[in-house]
Amino acid sequence: MNDLTDLDRRLSAIEDREAIRELIARYGPLADSGQAEDLATLWAPGGVYEVVGYASATGHAEIAALIEGPVHQELMTAGCAHALGPMAIDLDGDRAIARGHSVVFRCRCPSSSDMVPDGVDSQTPCGCRTLLRGSDSLSRL
Repeated sequence: MNDLTDLDRRLSAIEDREAIRELIARYGPLADSGQAEDLATLWAPGGVYEVVGYASATGHAEIAALIEGPVHQELMTAGCAHALGPMAIDLDGDRAIARGHSVVFRCRCPSSSDMVPDGVDSQTPCGCRTLLRGSDSLSRL
C-alpha cells in the first residue's frame, strides 16, 4: 500500500467516526426539546431504538411516538437533560458499532419555576437526580 492510499484510508476512517459522533451528539438536544420528528430521522427508516426494560420502537413513526408519549413529555415538563459520553466506535466497512454511556438528568423540583434552564450544569433549589435511561450488559453487545 502506498503512502497516499494509506493516508486516504486513515482520513476516511476519521471522517466516518466524526460523522457518527455528530449523529450521536444531536440526540440529546433533540430529545430535550421534544423535536420528535427530527430525532427519529437520526435512525435509518427501519432502525430500532431500544430502551432496555422500558420500550422498543422500530421506524421513524414509533421512535417519534416515544418522544411524544407521556413518559418523555413528563420528563420534559419537569426538566431533563440527555447526556451522552464519548463513544468508542468500531468501523467495519459501511457498518459501525458505537459504544458509550448515556444518562438522563431529571430535575425533581416542586414547580417548574424552581428550575434553572441549564440544570445539568447548575444546581436547582431542590437539587437534581439521575434517571437511568437504559442500560444493558456489555456482553450482549
